[in-house]
Amino acid sequence: MFLLSSCQYGTRLSLVTISVLIAGCATPVEYYPDAEQPVHDTARHPVPKGVSIVEFTTNTLEPATFLHVTDDNPCETKGGSDAIAAFVRRQRVVPKYEEQFRAVGNLLTFGLADAMTRPATDTPYKKRGEYPSGAPIRLAASSFIAYPNQTVSCGPLFLSFIPEEKKHYSLTFVRAGEGCNLSISELQGSAQMPVPHSRWSCSKGFLGFGPSQQSNLREVNGGGLARPASARQ
Repeated sequence: MFLLSSCQYGTRLSLVTISVLIAGCATPVEYYPDAEQPVHDTARHPVPKGVSIVEFTTNTLEPATFLHVTDDNPCETKGGSDAIAAFVRRQRVVPKYEEQFRAVGNLLTFGLADAMTRPATDTPYKKRGEYPSGAPIRLAASSFIAYPNQTVSCGPLFLSFIPEEKKHYSLTFVRAGEGCNLSISELQGSAQMPVPHSRWSCSKGFLGFGPSQQSNLREVNGGGLARPASARQ
């Protein structure tokens, strides 16, 4: 099991806060093994011609959102049904004492506590799908979770790469302490291979006004904006 220390709070708590607290900040957090985590897989097997497999995951219970970035603006995400590439979180084991306190809190709050704190077990730990090979994939990834007296977020982190035909890629949003990272690798059996890709940052204008501006553009392992690695010399 993977254990993660979580947060602690003071003693001034409302009835609803007591119920939310036990769900949000139990220490330590115990996760189900990867083999028992829910997976949403829409990819075809074997992989058809002209297609690449891309999967999204995270290492924490904080929900991670992967959004598609527009082709013409590297700091703007798409809207509508094309916006979300994946919404994932690592599922934790709910302690028995938490279920007991939840039941009490649910009675005291006429069902409100249960509605606010019941674990989202339908959210997959990993989402796997198909993308056209040779077409750049531009993503913005971030995480967010609300606790009784604070919200915890990180990102967005921007990344672009060009998937190659019939290859299998994995993108992981990783929380480490107060920071975060977005990793990418090509899966070859049990091995994880480096992937040419590009990363950048986006910042608002003066005092937060105006359009976001791209900065710190850097290519990793040969880059990932121009053309597939197989076409590079």
